[in-house]
Amino acid sequence: MAGEGAVPDALEIEASAILQMLAPFPAEKEAVEGALSVYKSGGPDHGRQALGSLRNALENLVKRLSGETEWSLGLAKLIASETRRKTVRQVHSYLSAYGTHGPVQPSAGDTKSGFLLAFAGMRTLLESEKGT
Repeated sequence: MAGEGAVPDALEIEASAILQMLAPFPAEKEAVEGALSVYKSGGPDHGRQALGSLRNALENLVKRLSGETEWSLGLAKLIASETRRKTVRQVHSYLSAYGTHGPVQPSAGDTKSGFLLAFAGMRTLLESEKGT
């Protein structure tokens, strides 16, 4: 993360934007904030924990926006385009493979990529909710 006077990196910029977009969804916003906090802490298993929290936020956002209890059914309800649905499913798969179900601690690059992918997936969901 950027120090004082440094130019913010893509992760900081996107995190700020996504947290603003998630303001109406406090539980999902909290999960993202938790992921950022554990990522910044750098403690043991921080990458896997952060990516797991992001996966949880993504699934719960789909459920909340769609009203479905199953995230995959909710995704189909929210996004008409198969290409866009596939993109969100791939983000979910990445977060699962490197986070929740990952056999080893993801690298710093894998973790940062996971954040950026998760934010892109959440943006897709939130913008589709607005009809864009």
